[in-house]
Amino acid sequence: MKNFTEDDFFDENDEYKYYDDEQKLPWQDSYGMIMSLENVKQLVYKYSSLIDDKEAFKDKILTANVKANIEESCLSIDYIFYGYDTYNLPEDTQLPPNKAYSELLYPERENSFRVTGTEQITTPAGTFDCTVIEVFDNSEIKKKLWMINNKPGIYAKCIHDKSGDWGHYDIYELQEIQ
Repeated sequence: MKNFTEDDFFDENDEYKYYDDEQKLPWQDSYGMIMSLENVKQLVYKYSSLIDDKEAFKDKILTANVKANIEESCLSIDYIFYGYDTYNLPEDTQLPPNKAYSELLYPERENSFRVTGTEQITTPAGTFDCTVIEVFDNSEIKKKLWMINNKPGIYAKCIHDKSGDWGHYDIYELQEIQ
C-alpha cells in the first residue's frame, strides 16, 4: 500500500487540501444509494489479516446484512470492517448501528480522504470500475478503498493499514453480492 501520512492531507497552514475531492466521489445521491441496494440482502467479503511475525494471512468470510427501504427512505449496511460480522461476533460485542447513509464514504466512516484516481478491479464478485481513495482516520489507520462507481454503498476492496503495527494490515475483498 502506498505510504502516506496525515500530514499529506494538509498544507503548510494546516488547512485540509482535498475539499474539492468530494465532487469526484461516485456516490453523491443517498436516495439513489437506497434504490440501488433495495434488492441486495447481503454483501460477502473475504477478510484477510496479516498474522504478526509471519508472512501469511488468516482468512475468514464476513457477511454484511443490507436493509434498504425506498418507502421509508432508510438504509443500513452492517459495518463488518472491524473484522467480524453478526455471525461471528466476539463475546459481549455488538455491531454498532450503521444508518448514516448520507455520509460521503458510507458505510465507511468519513474522515480525511483524497481521491487518487480510478481503476478497474476484479474480485470473485466480478470486474468493477472503481474510484480509489485514501483515508487517514482519527485512529491513525490508513485506508485504501475501491468504491464501485455504479454500485453506491458497495466497496470492491478495502485495505486497512494499522499504524504502529509495522507491516500489519487487513484486506477486505468483495466475494458476492446477494
